[in-house]
Amino acid sequence: MSRQREVPQFIDIEDKIAFQLNAKQFFWVGLGVFLGFIAWGLLETFYFITVAIIIVICLIGIIFVKPYGQDLPVFIKNTFIYMFRPKVYIWKKGYQINNYVNKKKKVVKKIEKKDKKSVDPKEIKDAIKSLDIYE
Repeated sequence: MSRQREVPQFIDIEDKIAFQLNAKQFFWVGLGVFLGFIAWGLLETFYFITVAIIIVICLIGIIFVKPYGQDLPVFIKNTFIYMFRPKVYIWKKGYQINNYVNKKKKVVKKIEKKDKKSVDPKEIKDAIKSLDIYE
Protein backbone atom coordinates (compact mmCIF):
# COMPACT_ATOMS: atom_id res chain seq x y z
CA MET A 1 0.00 0.00 0.00
CA SER A 2 1.52 3.31 -1.07
CA ARG A 3 1.40 6.44 0.98
CA GLN A 4 -0.16 9.53 -0.43
CA ARG A 5 2.12 12.50 -0.58
CA GLU A 6 1.15 16.13 -0.51
CA VAL A 7 2.19 18.06 -3.58
CA PRO A 8 3.48 21.52 -2.65
CA GLN A 9 1.35 24.33 -4.00
CA PHE A 10 2.51 27.86 -4.83
CA ILE A 11 6.18 26.89 -5.19
CA ASP A 12 6.95 30.17 -6.97
CA ILE A 13 6.05 32.26 -3.88
CA GLU A 14 8.98 32.88 -1.55
CA ASP A 15 8.68 32.53 2.22
CA LYS A 16 8.13 35.67 4.27
CA ILE A 17 10.70 36.08 7.03
CA ALA A 18 10.14 39.53 8.58
CA PHE A 19 7.59 42.33 8.18
CA GLN A 20 5.93 40.46 5.29
CA LEU A 21 9.19 40.66 3.30
CA ASN A 22 11.04 37.70 1.85
CA ALA A 23 14.80 37.23 2.30
CA LYS A 24 15.82 39.20 -0.82
CA GLN A 25 13.53 42.12 0.02
CA PHE A 26 14.75 42.15 3.61
CA PHE A 27 18.36 42.21 2.37
CA TRP A 28 17.62 45.24 0.14
CA VAL A 29 15.94 47.08 3.05
CA GLY A 30 18.97 46.35 5.25
CA LEU A 31 21.32 47.62 2.54
CA GLY A 32 19.25 50.79 2.17
CA VAL A 33 19.28 51.40 5.93
CA PHE A 34 23.05 50.87 5.98
CA LEU A 35 23.60 53.32 3.09
CA GLY A 36 21.27 55.84 4.75
CA PHE A 37 23.18 55.55 8.02
CA ILE A 38 26.49 56.16 6.22
CA ALA A 39 24.98 59.16 4.38
CA TRP A 40 23.67 60.55 7.69
CA GLY A 41 27.13 60.39 9.22
CA LEU A 42 28.98 61.88 6.24
CA LEU A 43 26.63 64.49 4.73
CA GLU A 44 25.01 67.71 5.83
CA THR A 45 21.25 67.74 6.47
CA PHE A 46 20.13 69.00 3.03
CA TYR A 47 22.35 66.54 1.14
CA PHE A 48 21.38 63.71 3.49
CA ILE A 49 17.67 64.29 2.80
CA THR A 50 18.32 64.33 -0.96
CA VAL A 51 20.35 61.11 -0.84
CA ALA A 52 17.82 59.47 1.50
CA ILE A 53 14.95 60.25 -0.91
CA ILE A 54 16.94 58.75 -3.81
CA ILE A 55 17.75 55.64 -1.74
CA VAL A 56 14.08 55.17 -0.75
CA ILE A 57 12.85 55.55 -4.35
CA CYS A 58 15.45 53.06 -5.61
CA LEU A 59 14.58 50.58 -2.85
CA ILE A 60 10.86 50.78 -3.54
CA GLY A 61 11.58 50.08 -7.20
CA ILE A 62 13.92 47.19 -6.44
CA ILE A 63 11.64 45.60 -3.85
CA PHE A 64 8.17 46.00 -5.33
CA VAL A 65 8.48 46.51 -9.11
CA LYS A 66 8.44 43.22 -11.06
CA PRO A 67 8.45 43.78 -14.83
CA TYR A 68 7.37 40.63 -16.69
CA GLY A 69 7.35 38.70 -13.38
CA GLN A 70 11.10 39.21 -12.77
CA ASP A 71 12.80 41.11 -9.98
CA LEU A 72 14.01 44.53 -11.12
CA PRO A 73 17.78 43.76 -10.75
CA VAL A 74 17.31 40.54 -12.76
CA PHE A 75 15.32 42.44 -15.41
CA ILE A 76 18.04 45.12 -15.71
CA LYS A 77 20.76 42.41 -15.96
CA ASN A 78 18.81 40.57 -18.67
CA THR A 79 18.27 43.84 -20.55
CA PHE A 80 22.00 44.55 -20.66
CA ILE A 81 22.78 40.97 -21.67
CA TYR A 82 20.26 41.21 -24.52
CA MET A 83 21.61 44.57 -25.71
CA PHE A 84 25.26 43.52 -25.84
CA ARG A 85 25.04 39.84 -26.86
CA PRO A 86 25.14 39.11 -30.58
CA LYS A 87 21.75 38.27 -32.01
CA VAL A 88 21.12 34.84 -33.53
CA TYR A 89 19.36 34.78 -36.86
CA ILE A 90 17.46 31.67 -37.86
CA TRP A 91 17.41 30.48 -41.46
CA LYS A 92 13.95 30.68 -42.97
CA LYS A 93 12.85 28.57 -45.87
CA GLY A 94 12.33 30.53 -49.05
CA TYR A 95 15.58 32.50 -48.99
CA GLN A 96 18.82 31.67 -50.76
CA ILE A 97 22.34 32.86 -49.98
CA ASN A 98 24.37 33.79 -53.04
CA ASN A 99 28.05 34.72 -53.08
CA TYR A 100 29.09 37.79 -55.04
CA VAL A 101 32.47 39.44 -55.58
CA ASN A 102 32.37 43.19 -55.02
CA LYS A 103 34.70 45.86 -56.44
CA LYS A 104 37.30 45.30 -53.71
CA LYS A 105 37.58 41.64 -54.67
CA LYS A 106 35.90 40.46 -51.48
CA VAL A 107 33.24 37.76 -51.39
CA VAL A 108 29.92 39.14 -50.22
CA LYS A 109 26.97 36.98 -49.25
CA LYS A 110 23.63 38.30 -50.38
CA ILE A 111 20.30 36.86 -49.28
CA GLU A 112 17.62 36.76 -51.92
CA LYS A 113 14.05 35.56 -51.73
CA LYS A 114 13.69 32.36 -53.68
CA ASP A 115 10.65 31.16 -55.57
CA LYS A 116 8.68 28.51 -53.70
CA LYS A 117 8.04 26.52 -56.87
CA SER A 118 10.47 23.62 -56.89
CA VAL A 119 13.94 22.96 -55.57
CA ASP A 120 16.49 21.20 -57.72
CA PRO A 121 18.26 18.37 -55.82
CA LYS A 122 21.56 19.45 -57.42
CA GLU A 123 21.17 22.88 -55.77
CA ILE A 124 20.68 21.22 -52.40
CA LYS A 125 23.85 19.13 -52.84
CA ASP A 126 25.81 22.23 -53.89
CA ALA A 127 24.55 24.12 -50.85
CA ILE A 128 25.53 21.27 -48.53
CA LYS A 129 29.00 21.09 -50.08
CA SER A 130 29.45 24.84 -49.67
CA LEU A 131 28.65 24.51 -45.97
CA ASP A 132 31.35 21.80 -45.59
CA ILE A 133 28.84 19.36 -44.12
CA TYR A 134 28.77 16.89 -46.98
CA GLU A 135 31.81 14.74 -47.61
